[in-house]
Amino acid sequence: MNKTITRSVLAALLSLAMILSLAGCGTSSSYSEAETKAAATESEFGAEPSTEKNVYTAQILDEKNLLSNDEKTKLLADLKPFEEYCDVFFWTTEDDADDAIDQAKEKLGELYGDEKAVGLVLNMKLRQITIVSSEDMSEYIGNAEAEEITADVCTLAGNKRYYESANRAYSLMLKKIKG
Repeated sequence: MNKTITRSVLAALLSLAMILSLAGCGTSSSYSEAETKAAATESEFGAEPSTEKNVYTAQILDEKNLLSNDEKTKLLADLKPFEEYCDVFFWTTEDDADDAIDQAKEKLGELYGDEKAVGLVLNMKLRQITIVSSEDMSEYIGNAEAEEITADVCTLAGNKRYYESANRAYSLMLKKIKG
């Protein structure tokens, strides 16, 4: 298999979202160690910031009202640095879904289409945290990165410290994107 096809296949695999349970923080993983290491090697130096102004946006869709108005304001400020690299969103929901990953990917597509984007989804009905990234961003936030981040913030979310959980998750995500 040639190198271009291998990278395309790897990028497609890494575009899948990662998920952890809010209650138990169990993982769902679909990538081999070799695929994860290959992606980490490719993204060693981080994403290049956009040279255009106001290309990307940040959105907070707190349907479950888990954040106070002050926390929403602070979180929006926390998301601002992402606008140099990609679109970003935070979504809380109680929508029922057969699969939280598919639900998060659908929301990302609904909001941004095929644009570069990342998101953090708290589904209170499913009791799950999902980190989702577009194909273009999956080389920076793939399976291993999402697992690491959600494991780090799981306890905060489980203790109803939703702003702190989101703030920490986005801080870690931005570090991964910047390299």
